[in-house]
Amino acid sequence: MSIAAHEAAPTGLRKYINATTIGCAVLFVAVAASFAQMLYAERQASPAGKKVIRISHWQLEAGYRDSLDWAIAEYAKVRPDVHIEQMGITERVYGQWLNCQLIANAAPDLAEMGGTKLVTDDSYTLRYFQPMGEIVSSHPNPYNAGTILEGVPWKETFIDGMRGAYRPQLLEYYSVPTTMYTTRIYANLDLLKEATGSDELPKTFGEYLKACEQLKSLGERTGRKIIPAASCYRMDDWMVLAKYRTGFTSSMEADLDTDLDGVITPLETYAGFLRGKFSFETPSLVAYYESMVAMAETLGRGFPAIDRQQAQFMFNQGQSAFLVTGSWDAAGMKRTFDKRGWRLAVFDNPMPGPGEKWGEYFTGASNEAGVGGGGNYGVYKLSKNKDIAIDFLQFLTSLKINEEFNAKALWLPITIGADVPELMKPFMPRTTGYTAKIDLKIGSEVASALTGAETKLFNKEMSYDEMAKTVEAKIRNPNVGGDFAASIEYDRAKTESRSQERVLGMMSAMAMLRPQADTAEDQLKYRKALMQHVRKNNAQEIHWRFETLRNKPIPPM
Repeated sequence: MSIAAHEAAPTGLRKYINATTIGCAVLFVAVAASFAQMLYAERQASPAGKKVIRISHWQLEAGYRDSLDWAIAEYAKVRPDVHIEQMGITERVYGQWLNCQLIANAAPDLAEMGGTKLVTDDSYTLRYFQPMGEIVSSHPNPYNAGTILEGVPWKETFIDGMRGAYRPQLLEYYSVPTTMYTTRIYANLDLLKEATGSDELPKTFGEYLKACEQLKSLGERTGRKIIPAASCYRMDDWMVLAKYRTGFTSSMEADLDTDLDGVITPLETYAGFLRGKFSFETPSLVAYYESMVAMAETLGRGFPAIDRQQAQFMFNQGQSAFLVTGSWDAAGMKRTFDKRGWRLAVFDNPMPGPGEKWGEYFTGASNEAGVGGGGNYGVYKLSKNKDIAIDFLQFLTSLKINEEFNAKALWLPITIGADVPELMKPFMPRTTGYTAKIDLKIGSEVASALTGAETKLFNKEMSYDEMAKTVEAKIRNPNVGGDFAASIEYDRAKTESRSQERVLGMMSAMAMLRPQADTAEDQLKYRKALMQHVRKNNAQEIHWRFETLRNKPIPPM
């Protein structure tokens, strides 16, 4: 070694200190600090001597968290021995976050249901969440004492009878709703009056389109950036399209609904399409798409790229007079409009009226009586305090608390008898109208092609004829179209049948092992499950219908 190299070599403690060791030391300190902070936060969130319940959700809209904090504080007056921790997780990562918590056996005691297969798939639901059938069906909500719902079984105190939370294949209710959701159009009455000379809301689709044209003219005259309408969810099917498709295609129910259940399934749509019961040249279907192109024009060019935050910004800045979104955004809209001194109104999606363009093909508005509850919470099966978690859900869905909870959040209550705030009354579900509509999403490949082609049609990047040819080619494609969708549905139904057999086997085994616990209610559940299984007949109905339609065996998976 040279003298220079020898002099440059580190000696003593210096030879152990380099960039790597410094980095490791910094990382160690950061981890230690983070761990200490976590322990401190846990101690702060978990007061000594109290039972802790964690509740997770993705409802980060204005008002919801404050309302839930209020309900938690009210519950503390009843159960001072319980501490409830609210965990609001952004919707974008909620599913992944809950997956990790469930797999690690560390999920919160109460979790909003949705966003991930571990919550929506029946087999995983059985593994991770507490069955609720007996308690919701047989026991009244104790917090309804002294009200019109006193003594009424918990399930019967919900406006939807808990249908939205029911898992028919499992014969149990696995989640508890706390609110209801519907979609409507918000209106800036001041901007509307400036453009049209009147603050009267449009009553028909024709009036709506006329008002939108006047709003465009206002922007051109004044040099202001005005787009008539903004949509938090663009032209999504569940937000906009389904309402109008019902009105334009419900008249096809008699020809397409072969099992007479009031629903036109994708496979029934496929069968009707092949039999020539309708086509893309059917006048009512053409009218539906023409009207939706007109609706899309009110959203401005490039509307598919506008996200929720941008749409709300446009509406709150007075750059659009209408906002298409749901009841969950009411609190945020009202707060902004109150600050600006503007007048806010809400109205239902306007439909083509008599004598208007497309009116002759429009049957009527869609029925919302079947709208199920929202904000559904499931009880984690491994929770150490399941009884308290269920008790809190009963408290939250009791008449007085649910009314006040939703009033503070400016949401719709789910409990029967609860009063609705004035602003929320237009959001109440419509109980008259039609329900059936064709469903062209015949399998995942067709659904993807349909969504893409519709987006191009609405954005005027594709003609209606081009869209029709694109979608029809996918539907008729034997590898990815209707035949493939039938094989997928057949396989799914067979798998479902196997799961039903396991449920029946479990119920029979429990009855034999514990005959004293085999109640009349348990026997009724078994009979219902057995009848469901027999009715489905190992998916042979799908098999028979396909072979009758196509004159060939159903394709294997």
